[in-house]
Amino acid sequence: MELCECSQCSQYSLTNAAGQLRFGRYVSSRNQRKHQLEDLRKQSSSRFPPQDEYWIESNEERSASVDSITESPTSLIDFPGVSLDKCRTARDFVLKMITNARVLPNNQLGDIKIPKDTRTILKNSLNVQLETSICCPACYTLFFPPNLPPTCPYRETPRSKICGAQLWARKLMFVGGSHKGQFQPKKFRLRQGQHSPIERPICTFVHQKLSNWLPWFLSIPGIERAIDDWSGSEVRRASNRWLQTLTKSRRDEIVKQSGTRYSELNRLYYRDPVLHVALGVMHNWMEGILMHHFRERWGFQTLSYKEKRRRGSNQGPRAKRLRLDESEADTDSNKSSDTDDESDDDFELNHGASGGLLSQREMDYFRSALADVVLPTRVGCIPSELGKSHCGKLKASQWYVLFVYVIPLIVTEIFVEKNNMVVAQSNRWWIMENITSLIQCTHIINSQRIRPTHGERFRLSYLKYCESSLKIFENLKVNPNHHYALHVPEQLVLWGPLGGVAEWSSERCIGKLRSLQTNGRIGELEGSMMKRLCQIQRLEAKGGMKKILEDKSTEEQDKNHRGRPTKINDALYNRLLNHARALDPTVCDYRQLPHAEDANILRPNVLIRATLDVCEKTRVSVLPPNNCVVIKRNGIISYGLVNEILVYTHPGQGLRAVCEIIKISNLFCKVKRSPTTQFRFWLYTMKAVVGCVEQNVELVPAEAIANLAAYRRLPSGIFGLKNGIILTPVNRLGSLEINPVAT
Repeated sequence: MELCECSQCSQYSLTNAAGQLRFGRYVSSRNQRKHQLEDLRKQSSSRFPPQDEYWIESNEERSASVDSITESPTSLIDFPGVSLDKCRTARDFVLKMITNARVLPNNQLGDIKIPKDTRTILKNSLNVQLETSICCPACYTLFFPPNLPPTCPYRETPRSKICGAQLWARKLMFVGGSHKGQFQPKKFRLRQGQHSPIERPICTFVHQKLSNWLPWFLSIPGIERAIDDWSGSEVRRASNRWLQTLTKSRRDEIVKQSGTRYSELNRLYYRDPVLHVALGVMHNWMEGILMHHFRERWGFQTLSYKEKRRRGSNQGPRAKRLRLDESEADTDSNKSSDTDDESDDDFELNHGASGGLLSQREMDYFRSALADVVLPTRVGCIPSELGKSHCGKLKASQWYVLFVYVIPLIVTEIFVEKNNMVVAQSNRWWIMENITSLIQCTHIINSQRIRPTHGERFRLSYLKYCESSLKIFENLKVNPNHHYALHVPEQLVLWGPLGGVAEWSSERCIGKLRSLQTNGRIGELEGSMMKRLCQIQRLEAKGGMKKILEDKSTEEQDKNHRGRPTKINDALYNRLLNHARALDPTVCDYRQLPHAEDANILRPNVLIRATLDVCEKTRVSVLPPNNCVVIKRNGIISYGLVNEILVYTHPGQGLRAVCEIIKISNLFCKVKRSPTTQFRFWLYTMKAVVGCVEQNVELVPAEAIANLAAYRRLPSGIFGLKNGIILTPVNRLGSLEINPVAT
């Protein structure tokens, strides 16, 4: 043991063998070295305080004031016991006080109160009274105390059987030799007079009484007048005002004031726009038609043992079905043999292991190509082993991503051998007609903007999908979802974009609740969640809470313009100079001396960024998956890969962001007369673009980037391209935006 005399151990005193008083305590040599290093770290941090980041802002005075005020919170990191989260909280509070100091008058600055603990906010008059009842896990019948039976006595009809589900579960007590690994639950034999075993309800239902909720709800200022305004007649009047308004900004103001916009359903005299709702198409199209097509018709599924035995007679490779009419079937054998020779290169139908369209080899190729698909982060991801049991089930949003952003990037490579020699009425032709029609219907049904022609286009595409399905799939099964989809054109005309009346938000909430880990504490988690939801509801109803939630800190607004500038090379500076002179011809080169006194000089120091927020929901980056972009300038659409992101100071205009883009040429635009017209039309229907990555680059302003794009690098030689790429824009439009070209 060694005597440690560090700053912490020196607080203790002891007497040595000679009777002298010493300050310190005996510790191991290892701990003594730790204490000494800790003292050295504290001394070095006190001598050399941390320096602030260099901020580049257009307003230098504002930057200096913020840096001087935030110097104290940033130096808190060096103090022992102060975590990084606490330093961030202190920084946010200081920035909030700066914002309030600019807005509020001087006599109101002393009234600002900042709570120190989250629980203080939750307990600020947010307590709620919840009621708990027993719920049957089978039929969901509720039982209130004191009538709590052991089993559910519910009957659907007087002559039906009793439900009989257990309502209570006995808590098992584990006894025995734990050191021997014998954790066997045993039932205790209770003597007379002892308490009964501990039981807990299997399922509970937590709710808030309306009598307790109404007083708080009616106490909100202005709520009674809002209730009177929210009626069917008022909604119709507000929707008519929205329809008669000619400007988009005025329509947005009406939506913010009343929360309603015009709908054709309001013309029905028997419909109450407040009480009646419109059902969405998430279950019908995403989890119905798309899932059935991919699993049943294409064969991406794992069959059970019974299902394999049931389909046993239909397994194995099937002969090619010839597209012959009855009159052609009676022709001579020579003509028939010639037809067989011509169809040797055609695609074989329904030869999958599960009776689907694709064989195991083709499904494996699809999965390998799926691994090469680059999806932006806002789109999500798809399991690479589709169709296998360990991948589980796809969500509705994943089915949408699969058919809109994944299949268009792979399907042409599988079913199109030569893009300039597409044989009409062949198996490959029918397959491409089938899948492209289905993808076009998916684009229309999820579009955010509906045109008058979209309803008729959906009807024709869905009719083509049904006709082509009869040609390529045998033992075709038509589900109720396929019949219900026939009414989609009418719904598009009446309701507009169907995504606005879908069940996305509620299904996501249900998915979040189901993903929570209960840890076996059934009956307690539901009450805690219900309590927190009610507290959040009351917290958001308080005055000023909406402003706090919508307020964005200075750091979030200026995060694209922070950092230390870097001097760029002459080649990049020349491109940046040409870009700046396109905006302002008076911009001067800093290398051409001398300069006038009031010259607009472009400095070579820029900020180099790895990511950039070009709009509210679009973030581009120099690396995948957010590096493929769609550029829209002066109505012209182009595509490219982000190579560099620069933030420079434009003379007289402040900070501007530009992206160095590697161009992607669109080699198969939609044209009417070309050897590849059919192939180009299929690409246009799927909103896919096949091109080549060029060697030249250009600087594009950040505001010209419209959207991101999902893409896939094509193998060398596909469609005759050496450095080919296929992409599809990430947007919710019914069709692909194209440039006007000569036919």
